[in-house]
Amino acid sequence: MRGADYSSRQKVLIVGPCEAGKSTIANILTEASESASEVYRPTVGVRILDCEVEVRSQRLAVELWDCSGDYQKFQKCWPAMKKDALGVVLVYNPEKEKHEQEIEQWFHWFPRSMGMSPAQVLVMQSLRRADMPKRMPLPQKLSAAGVGQPAVVTADDLVIARKHFSSFMEVVRQSVLDKQRQEEEDVMKGNDAALGPAPRDHRGVARCRAGHCTANLYPGFSAPHRARGVVSGSFALAFVGSR
Repeated sequence: MRGADYSSRQKVLIVGPCEAGKSTIANILTEASESASEVYRPTVGVRILDCEVEVRSQRLAVELWDCSGDYQKFQKCWPAMKKDALGVVLVYNPEKEKHEQEIEQWFHWFPRSMGMSPAQVLVMQSLRRADMPKRMPLPQKLSAAGVGQPAVVTADDLVIARKHFSSFMEVVRQSVLDKQRQEEEDVMKGNDAALGPAPRDHRGVARCRAGHCTANLYPGFSAPHRARGVVSGSFALAFVGSR
């Protein structure tokens, strides 16, 4: 399998409240660690890490931005963090009393304000207590926005985060391709509407606006015209000089 092309890596943000486990998950995804640190070290600003994920038998290079949960200190950095990001991983710990409310705010601050679709958002629940349910319900505002069910990452199975992230990146990649295709189609439709009907030459053939080609349907296209065009059945593409 070929290595990932880091010249075209995909930027993904990891955001959420303080002490949610964002850096632990980032370290697991980049294979910098296999377990959580016993000492809490708050992220200052942002950490930028590289990792690779397998998507449809291809290696995809990802640039992870592990963003600080201290929004009061680092909110001014958000425009740079958001620039060119294709996906957002929201991490929170539902065992903490205020995290559910806070993750809804982070959803508003990042994916929603960035105009992302629900497919570009992955919610990870970082659970640490063995006596808690395996999965907590998705916060109401995220559910109403169409965000998918949360991926659960427990303290005794942190590496499962890689599987969830790989599946997420496959969806993100397809979502971005679909969006680009739709934007291109919209631009083409807009151009056609703005330009109006194409001009025609003296024979009534629609001329390309650049003046280099004309195209029309010619049922029974006669042999004498074939020297100036390419004919396939009753379809003809004729080439004329610029005028």
